[in-house]
Amino acid sequence: MRDHLKAPDNFPATGGTLGTTNFPSLITIPIERPAQFKLDDFAPLGNLVRDPSAITVRADSPYATLAALLEAARARPDQLTYASPGVGTDDHLQLVLLQAATGIRMTHVPFQGDPQLRTAVLGGQVDSMGLNLGAVLQVPDNLRVLSQAGAARSRFRQDVPTLKELGIPVEMASERGVVAPAGTPPAILARLREATEDIARDPEFVKQLEDRFTEPAWEKGESWFARLRGQEVEYRALWQRTPWAQR
Repeated sequence: MRDHLKAPDNFPATGGTLGTTNFPSLITIPIERPAQFKLDDFAPLGNLVRDPSAITVRADSPYATLAALLEAARARPDQLTYASPGVGTDDHLQLVLLQAATGIRMTHVPFQGDPQLRTAVLGGQVDSMGLNLGAVLQVPDNLRVLSQAGAARSRFRQDVPTLKELGIPVEMASERGVVAPAGTPPAILARLREATEDIARDPEFVKQLEDRFTEPAWEKGESWFARLRGQEVEYRALWQRTPWAQR
């Protein structure tokens, strides 16, 4: 989807070109810096998955619980490190919201992708990392998941508490959906939405997601974008209070 997000006007609204999106980047990138797209450049087909952000440490870390990590961060402001796959990602914003909710301060260390992130945690270069639960569970060796930011416990790791359970009012997840260019004719858009929903509910597709520890979360296009527009307002307000590029 990245090329589509950079230049949506390059693709005709005929239904022949579709793209995949990632939340929160779909709404946060135009907030944090000049971008060649905005939410209204797309016609939503539907959201497919929701993968909660998790906070993870090395298996032999001295922080056996999230409470222990937060206590240490509170005692040593800005000294403990929290790595993420990049500025403005859901995993980074989990830290921004966590700090706002608890008053702690950790140093954010952005990486370019999951492999570098894992290497840094396992090598002891950083104290903790934010990474989607599904990504952690695909290669869980020598890692300890302290919490996850979903609305409820994950069926893939029932033992991992949510931030809300731990008294922290934060939810954060990566969502991935499908869009067409804005201006796609209504009749074509209706057929595309129907086909996307058929795929989202297909047992084989669902199994592929679950095999990767990713939670299916089908949401129809119009209701999905209505929710995103509300969240866009919230993130603009968050940016005014706490520009996450600086956190």
